[in-house]
Amino acid sequence: MRYIPSQARPTSDGEYNIHNGIINRIRKSDEASKPDSPEREFIGYIDKGNDLVKHCQDKIQAYVASINKKLQSAIMVQKYLLVAESRRRTFRPPPLSARPKHSLAEFEMSLPYACQLDPNWKLVEMTPSGDVKEMALPCGVWHPRNTQTDFLSSCCPFSTSV
Repeated sequence: MRYIPSQARPTSDGEYNIHNGIINRIRKSDEASKPDSPEREFIGYIDKGNDLVKHCQDKIQAYVASINKKLQSAIMVQKYLLVAESRRRTFRPPPLSARPKHSLAEFEMSLPYACQLDPNWKLVEMTPSGDVKEMALPCGVWHPRNTQTDFLSSCCPFSTSV
């Protein structure tokens, strides 16, 4: 939200050119100069212009080919299953773990987790090359549940419960 311009004015043809305002604010940000920042990656994609579609197609095809090759190994299949378990645990951590529940974890019974793994097992994620690595900070994206208002069905206009 920090890159959204505070005002949007129509151009001479009646269109709003807010996307250029966002791009310009990202370009001018300090984050855009940092090598591994999402802002720098975004500007890199924008600067590709007409080559962007081809670049993305090539990148996705290389990613899928890498994963297909890695799936020939039983060890990598197991690692990918651990990635799936990590995603589940991001939303619904085991009761004995110290991690907070995700605010979208409304349907806990429909999201099982592997009981044989340690409740405080380090979560993993896939890399752009299709490898598996330990997550640096799993709660960096999600806000802990105790910082948000809990969802109550009595507040939901579509809920039949009162």
